[in-house]
Amino acid sequence: MLQVSYKYNLVPKYQSCEDIRNELNGIKHLCVKHEHLCRSFARWKSYIEQNDCQLEILNKTAASLRSRHKMLRDALAMRPKDPSILTRLERDICAVEAQVNVFIRELTEINDDRTKLDMKHAMEFIHLRTSMQRSMTNIELAHMDVDKLQTKHRRLWRQFLHTDSSDNGTKAREEGDERPKQ
Repeated sequence: MLQVSYKYNLVPKYQSCEDIRNELNGIKHLCVKHEHLCRSFARWKSYIEQNDCQLEILNKTAASLRSRHKMLRDALAMRPKDPSILTRLERDICAVEAQVNVFIRELTEINDDRTKLDMKHAMEFIHLRTSMQRSMTNIELAHMDVDKLQTKHRRLWRQFLHTDSSDNGTKAREEGDERPKQ
């Protein structure tokens, strides 16, 4: 990327205008990455909200399963002798077991998805934050460099004006005019 040499107080001394253009292009590229990451964050937030909704549905399913389990337990506590009731209870127990298996599988999938989302986006955010910090540092250094260049330009301009003024005075004295031209 940008190769700068540091002379005083970590102020970069750019090698050429091309280096400055490259740095600006790098900053623009970083802004594009930032926009991409913001869109990615919005997608991540949407996925997390969807994930939360799935968890809420699973919690409601769990409450329903608990109430069905209590109902079955109460029915078994009465020790029914009728084979039709026992057959119905057995079917209900199988249905509850199947729902519990589905519930556990979905919960595992949702947890895995959430973990993947969190890890993927955490890494992207860390990378972008590092790039943004580096870019901000480069921008601050560029501002310091511009300030230094402006100060140097003013000093050289004043020196030029002073030299030009004294040269005009010397020429005037050489030509016989005693007062310096301003």
